[in-house]
Amino acid sequence: MKKQNIKPSSVTYGILIKAYGKTNDLVKAFKIFEEMKQKKIKINNVTYGCMINACIKNNRLDLALVLIEKMKADKIRLNTIVYTTLIKGFSKNRRLDEALDIFATMKLARYS
Repeated sequence: MKKQNIKPSSVTYGILIKAYGKTNDLVKAFKIFEEMKQKKIKINNVTYGCMINACIKNNRLDLALVLIEKMKADKIRLNTIVYTTLIKGFSKNRRLDEALDIFATMKLARYS
């Protein structure tokens, strides 16, 4: 893309974030996320979903929860994928009550 002078889109960045998450390189995933902010590329619920998934995959529920708060502050609506990723994170950390709370919240959000 650089050789062809093509500017990456938010989709391209999301793919990179997802790839770094899968390869357990959370530092690079966050670097890409910050690059998006610096270049003023729109960050949406899909981008956040990729970041949250990378955090959960790398056993960093704490960072995923920080991103959730940032989404809420930015008034970005949580989608089903974000909710289910959080449920997975709470479950992996044996925090079943919180996983069930997220499930209940997800069901309410669906009908509001």
